Parts: sequence; structure tokens; C-alpha cells
Amino acid sequence: MWGRSRPLALREGVGRFDWTTERMVVRGARSLELVEAASAARTVGALVFEAEEGARSPGWNVSRHTGFSEGRTVDIWAADDPPKDGYRVELTLDVPKAGRYELLFSGNSLARLARPRSLSPFVWTIDGGPARKADDAPKVIEGVPGAPEGLSVLGEVDLTAGKHTFRLRLTGRRDRPDKRYALWFDALALRPAD
Repeated sequence: MWGRSRPLALREGVGRFDWTTERMVVRGARSLELVEAASAARTVGALVFEAEEGARSPGWNVSRHTGFSEGRTVDIWAADDPPKDGYRVELTLDVPKAGRYELLFSGNSLARLARPRSLSPFVWTIDGGPARKADDAPKVIEGVPGAPEGLSVLGEVDLTAGKHTFRLRLTGRRDRPDKRYALWFDALALRPAD
């Protein structure tokens, strides 16, 4: 890595290594075969919906942030009280196959919802159903390319095939370093819960 060599320990001709960069140079091998590739975050098969492609209330802006998917997020940093329907973002989820899905939030790490919060708490719904709170620190999956602050697990939902509406609405101000409404929202990922 970065011009340094490291030996690859082989067992019955198979070596295991972490591939953490876009490119890797292998020296001293006559041939190579990729036997298996796995992500520690188990994001294979996930559907990703970019927040900047959704509808949003006034107060949200599309910003450029290196490292996030497509280099953009939808951000809010507002001192004013929200409009009548609240500070919200809505995404259309096109689900190809019915099943149980885990919802993964990309943007700010929701671990920052631990008190004192440095992000705004929020509720989220699917198709106008029951509101689920995100006002405490959920599990965060680290080391996912395109999600520098990790993927925060919002919960699981049963979805039919077809279009669904995901709505996120801020419910309060953050506690520190100021009392503003604040959040970065990059994308929502759905992955099969099984």
C-alpha cells in the first residue's frame, strides 16, 4: 500500500486480504483468480436512493461534500422555525421485489444523536404510515465506501413491489454547538433484511 509491499500469506494456494483502496498492485504472481469478495458492511444487493433527487421543504440545500455518494448531500442548518409541514425530505423508493428491508441512512452519523445531540432528531415514515423516531444513537455500520460517516440503521420494514414514499421530518433543534436545525442527508439504502 502506498508503494510498500507486504507478503500475502497463502493457505492451500488461497490468500485473504482487505482491499481498502481503489487499486492494488500484485507482484510475483503468475496468475490470480478472485474466489470470493465480501463487504464487512453487507451492502451487496442494496438499493440506493439519493436524497438530492427527492422533494424537500425550504431550508434544505444541495451541497458538495467529498467522499459521499456522488459527492453531494442535502443539508440543513437553519435558525428559523420550520414551515407549517416541518423541515422535510421525501424520496420515492422504487422497490423491485416484495420483502422485508433494512433502512440505512447515509449522511451524518446518527451516533451524533446521543445526548447532547449535535444533529437534529427526526421522524421517518413509509407511505404515510406510523412515524418512527430517530432521536437517539442507532447502530452505525462503519467502513462503507461512499458513506464517510457510516450507514446508520433506521429499522426494518415490509415493502411490496412498486413505488413507496419515504419521508424524513426534523422534530427539533440540536443541542450543540448551537441550537439550530442541522443535518446532512446523503442517501437512503434498502437492503434485504435476510
